[in-house]
Amino acid sequence: MMKKQPRDKQLVVWAKQVYKKFDYVCQVCFITDAQFHAHHLYSKGTHPELIYELDNGTCLCAACHINFHNVFGNKTTPSDFELFKYQQQSFSLTGPVAIRAMNQLKNALAAGVVVKPSVRKVRRKKKRRRA
Repeated sequence: MMKKQPRDKQLVVWAKQVYKKFDYVCQVCFITDAQFHAHHLYSKGTHPELIYELDNGTCLCAACHINFHNVFGNKTTPSDFELFKYQQQSFSLTGPVAIRAMNQLKNALAAGVVVKPSVRKVRRKKKRRRA
């Protein structure tokens, strides 16, 4: 049986400061009644010097945090977070459709393609009146 690793007390203090900074509000869906996670904008693995920096954190509900990492993995940047936030707030997609759309946006940005939001107008055919 594996032993649970002891929690980093300094990280727990950092997380509480992040929650307080954002008034216990998810910065993606703006929910206030949830289990919150403190999310590192620059990943802990790639930027260990920023682990305890308050400006490197944001407050997310558990669902948004899990969805974010399902799309972007664990090596993330603030631009990944901004893209995720924009997508979630603009399109309000959920499930596999959201993940597919996010991956397409991520790949387009990585390839240097400029992605602009578009508004698609739905045209309905007018019914012809019979004379």
